[in-house]
Amino acid sequence: MVAKKTRQPEVTLRRMELSDVGHLLRLMGDDQVSYNTHWETLNTREDAMEYLKGTILPHPWFRAVCFDGTPVGFLSAKPKLGRNTCRAELSGSVIRENWSQGIMTAALRIAVAAIFKEFPAVQRLEALVALENAAAQKALGKAGFTKEGEHRKFNAKKGRLWDMARYSVIRVDPKL
Repeated sequence: MVAKKTRQPEVTLRRMELSDVGHLLRLMGDDQVSYNTHWETLNTREDAMEYLKGTILPHPWFRAVCFDGTPVGFLSAKPKLGRNTCRAELSGSVIRENWSQGIMTAALRIAVAAIFKEFPAVQRLEALVALENAAAQKALGKAGFTKEGEHRKFNAKKGRLWDMARYSVIRVDPKL
């Protein structure tokens, strides 16, 4: 008897749409998800729609992380300006139910290739992550990012000072 192969769920990235407002609220409305982020927890569908229209849709590179076609998170990259156009800052998150499933690692790998293709001037992607967020650091490492160091009392947000770890990947790093 031949064992039947089961299909692995697929991780993809796509532009966010107005119809994603419910998924966005599910992600950004969770205090545990927003704890390590720069955004404030969204409380209503109206707040989520305002954030979607005012921040996400005009953003230069903001993608929904989809798991089998359903948005479960996001990744965003913001290229720097002026003499720093060689760099872009990367951030992202997934809903709590999908933590520790490898989704962010897979999405990061896809994103790195897409960002380097879409922004030819970008040579370096950087990510700052709260030092206490071990899961995010693990995902970045598995996706090929290098930990460059730690910054003590680097970021003031949500009423406290945060220690941050800096990760990067550069265009010439070996492909995974």
